[in-house]
Amino acid sequence: MSASIQAAPLHIASTTAEETVLTHEQLIELAAATYCRKLAPCDKNIKVGIFFDGTNNNRQRDKLDHLNDRQQQYHSNIVRLYESHKDIQGDGTAQADDCYSYYVPGVGTRFPEGREYRESQDGKAMAKGGQARILFALLQVYNSIHRAFNDGRFMFNEDELTYYIKKYVTDVETPKSGDEQRYTRPSWFAELTEQLDKKIADKRKLLPLPHLPSLKVSVFGFSRGAVQARAFCYWFQDMLKDGAIAGIPASISFLGVFDSVATVGLSHSAAITLPLPSFWADGHYAWAKEVKKPLPACVQKGVHFVAAHEQRMNFPLTRMSGSNVTEVLYPGVHSDVGGGYGCRDQGRAMAPENLLSQVPLLHMFKTALLAGVPLVQYDSMSGDLQADFNISSKLADAWNGYMAAAPTGGSHQEQMHQHMRLYYGFRHKWLGNMEKSPGVQNCHQDQNTQDAEDLVTYDKLLCGDVELLSKRKFEKFPGKDAFGEVTEGPLQLRQDKASLGNFWQLTQYDQKRSLNAWEAFALGIVKDGFPAEPQGQPFPLLELHVHDSLAGFWMAGYLSAEEKAEGVLKMANEGGPSKDSPYNQEVWKKYQDRPDLQKIIQNKQDLQKAKSTALVRGQTVSDMEDLDRQSSFTPEEQAQLAALYPIQTDANAPELRNKMITTQTWTLREGGGYFYPRYVFE
Repeated sequence: MSASIQAAPLHIASTTAEETVLTHEQLIELAAATYCRKLAPCDKNIKVGIFFDGTNNNRQRDKLDHLNDRQQQYHSNIVRLYESHKDIQGDGTAQADDCYSYYVPGVGTRFPEGREYRESQDGKAMAKGGQARILFALLQVYNSIHRAFNDGRFMFNEDELTYYIKKYVTDVETPKSGDEQRYTRPSWFAELTEQLDKKIADKRKLLPLPHLPSLKVSVFGFSRGAVQARAFCYWFQDMLKDGAIAGIPASISFLGVFDSVATVGLSHSAAITLPLPSFWADGHYAWAKEVKKPLPACVQKGVHFVAAHEQRMNFPLTRMSGSNVTEVLYPGVHSDVGGGYGCRDQGRAMAPENLLSQVPLLHMFKTALLAGVPLVQYDSMSGDLQADFNISSKLADAWNGYMAAAPTGGSHQEQMHQHMRLYYGFRHKWLGNMEKSPGVQNCHQDQNTQDAEDLVTYDKLLCGDVELLSKRKFEKFPGKDAFGEVTEGPLQLRQDKASLGNFWQLTQYDQKRSLNAWEAFALGIVKDGFPAEPQGQPFPLLELHVHDSLAGFWMAGYLSAEEKAEGVLKMANEGGPSKDSPYNQEVWKKYQDRPDLQKIIQNKQDLQKAKSTALVRGQTVSDMEDLDRQSSFTPEEQAQLAALYPIQTDANAPELRNKMITTQTWTLREGGGYFYPRYVFE
């Protein structure tokens, strides 16, 4: 029996002001959460906020580079919450003494403190760099205490943060020789705490006791950032001695995470599609191992918002447990809960306030506020910040219509079943006719040909899957393969037929497997529709607000503007693309007609040569890092070079994909499809 999970609210108000207003009882709750005895002038309560963004989410790239155009912004709920947290350096109502907030970019994106000056495929695929981000956040806790005692001065500057992130690996994780003592995690932090104690000792002597009644940390995260936030809690527990840091009582007063996905190291999907044991490939490697345990004692309250419609094989859910933990199931896919879609993506949410992720954002904001997290209340926010929290009456109407047909309780599995029942009804409505759906029509209106291509072609794969499942249902395996060709023994699936169905369903057909209970349930609705019409109006939310994470999830190809810019540089360094790559040849042909872009690439090549020369001459690491930073592409350069690329289709898959993913798909997208239910780590 799985742990209980709450259903999302059945009704929301039509404005943010109404949805975030506090009742009389909640005002009392807030007063209790924020009450403390009257402090002496020398006393300092420290409140620290840590914000771990999701995989391939980055505040600079997703928001700050587009400050003048909200339509181009696609920042996550983590960014929005971070910007609402009070800080000693904040402006206006966001300023508060002894409040400190720190943002941590998502894995796979630029993270200068970890010397990641470019986007990283290893970060996006396997969460490389996750531990460095956890250590960065923990070191900022030391910085916060030091700043409180030393007029805002940091204990660790940026270079020192990088040094200690690397030092941890050397001291704790690198095997030692002979009798050399190896640090443990607690002993390593104990040494840092001793340094902190010494650095603030003189200040303490000048002030009457007590100086610091408490240190309260709130932690937020999304996706792999949610797993980092949870891992942070176990590491924070190891920083404490008798519940304190440097004699200051310390706790994590609030942990708020959106849709936790580990996939650290080899994904759980590898164990499904390869002959690997699940304990070896479950996506909980290294720093993610502990998150399957109950939360440590230092966490006073934990909240986890979970996506009801996420299905990707590579995005299994890791549920959260512990004392005073609440989980809530929200309609939508992964980034409909944690944020990160831009308005108009896939023809959904045609204005920022229509994004489905705004609903869980407001509910997490209010829950955190009531737990005592120092967030700026909505009516005190600046206009720009309010805009990041706004919802529309159109979204509220769609939400309320959907939730009238949605489950109101039950186990996680039972509620998921009911949410997916509604989703499969939506797939039935547009099966084989996705081109005419509201989302695709909006894409055409916006000339968003890539999203239209993705949505329509993945629906075609669904049509193939329906046919394959129908054959399996009636056990029609008359010595022919899924394509009607006579076979002897196991079918050797041919990649030129990959467009006829998803890899997983083709494999299941080849192995002559009967339908399982989930497949039978899903096929019945996708193929034949609802036996009886559901209550409410579920389709407007599903058509215009819930995104299609399967259609838009590329496991191959160029995923971002930076990757496209780096791709052109790679082609230039190699004297042009391979003759076996017609897609890249098309990019290269356009590039040859653009002398302005050739100058950009030449500049990057010169910097790369300078870095190689510096390495040969034995110049400092700092010099080479400066050259590495300079050789990365600016947002403007990325946009110019990305415009060279045509849309990517599944026909381009053979030349754009890594051979490693052919165990899961032969297209650009994941091969699990809509009939494969999301795996859940309880």
